[in-house]
Amino acid sequence: MNASLYQRTDLAVEEGNFSNPHHGVSVHEKKQNDIRITTVEILNDEGAKHLNRPIGHYITLDFPPFWKESERENNQALCHALAETLSFLLHRNKPPTRILVVGLGNRAITADAVGPLTADKIEVTGHFEKEEALRPYLPSCPMYAISPGVVGNTGIETQKLIQAALLASKASHIIVIDSLAARSTTRLGQCIQLSDSGITPGSGIGNHRAALNRETLGVPVIAIGTPLVVSSSTLVYDALEQAGISEITPALQEVLENGKSFFVTLNESDLATTLLSETIAQAVNDCVSNMT
Repeated sequence: MNASLYQRTDLAVEEGNFSNPHHGVSVHEKKQNDIRITTVEILNDEGAKHLNRPIGHYITLDFPPFWKESERENNQALCHALAETLSFLLHRNKPPTRILVVGLGNRAITADAVGPLTADKIEVTGHFEKEEALRPYLPSCPMYAISPGVVGNTGIETQKLIQAALLASKASHIIVIDSLAARSTTRLGQCIQLSDSGITPGSGIGNHRAALNRETLGVPVIAIGTPLVVSSSTLVYDALEQAGISEITPALQEVLENGKSFFVTLNESDLATTLLSETIAQAVNDCVSNMT
């Protein structure tokens, strides 16, 4: 069976077998409280081909389901780790002077709403820049935020709307937030990936839009995503693999192909989406407010 046809994931940490090191990829893991932080760095073109992703850092935070009442106390530790990771990626080159936060996704669909819900909670300060009396109380790096919606609702490619906002804000860096697709159901709502290579909206569900990265937008693009869906074809494929079935009959192939169009999410998707958006927004706000 060709796994790449059916095992969809937006997570670099799920893409390769890291027990066998590849010289184009560097992997480091550490524990911070109950959070496992895995850094996958794609070093060159060979590594990019191996993992089918652009060169850059992919940092994954795996954590307990803090959106459940019994795990809620871990929220602040996650927020702190997330803010630290974001600060590292933002400062890899020149420090940011203005940041544009972009909440990708469709707020009408719960599992796709984490981007817009996060953008709603960003402490935007760009419109106060000309207020002399407020300047001493503002962070050194003004923030702007937009939720461009999806092309099916606007008729305009998301990349074009972001380019217009970038021109208006004169931002030096962009942070995009989006819902992702995972391979494993155990990562739904329990994982956040940050990357400095940008993002291609919709890639995890096979609906590729124009890429959002430094090459297309002209400034560094940091992507923050959390997986909230798994394709049903991935679930079926994994079940077949666990059962030792390697031969795909025409009937099984039809099931797998149909499964590419259907996605499974958490039973607690609404609660997880709401709390994840609050945590990501708080981490972004804390990260920027602590800049000097």
